Amino acid sequence: MGSDFVGIRGAVRAGRYSRSTRLEVAIGGYCGKRIIDLGSGTGQFAAEFAYRGAEVTCIDVSATYLSMVRQRMNNMGVMAHLVTGYMDHVTRLTDGAFDAAFCHVSWYYCMNDLTFAKRIVAALRPGGVALIRANIDAFEVARSPIRSLSYWLNQHMFLKIGHPHPPRGRIAFAFRRLGATEISTNYDDPLVDVVLARKLPS
Repeated sequence: MGSDFVGIRGAVRAGRYSRSTRLEVAIGGYCGKRIIDLGSGTGQFAAEFAYRGAEVTCIDVSATYLSMVRQRMNNMGVMAHLVTGYMDHVTRLTDGAFDAAFCHVSWYYCMNDLTFAKRIVAALRPGGVALIRANIDAFEVARSPIRSLSYWLNQHMFLKIGHPHPPRGRIAFAFRRLGATEISTNYDDPLVDVVLARKLPS
């Protein structure tokens, strides 16, 4: 395990870095790096990555959101590759070999937690980093009986119906079970999991 990553892991655990700074430190700066924003929404973070010199790809199922990303990028004088589709299909919709994958609060839209983690790792180059920030099941307390069943199925059977938020630790577990990543977590926020995973060299 590299000493740089050990230092980053400690910083993530301590919560010392903002979301964008965590990623910047983990990949050794943005300039010239290939970053994919999974479920990019309106592109708040993607635009920052591009402005700092990264080659950015945004995936979102919403063409409306991607249009907003394009406008945001134009206003900042930067560019991004915009891909309309499900973030689960990252390996199908892109050529991979990304230096970093970033997913901010969109994780619960994935079709399966375990499969999504596997596809993220497959889309990274060896040594690439994934930074995930996701609301967890405690984020949604008031639930109908049907919604409660959706959460139970996801927690106990890994079946996702209706986009339930993952239980605490599920994302780290999904990456760790692949056996090909170094993992760091921060659980200081009772409603949020922050996970940093680095793909090991093959």
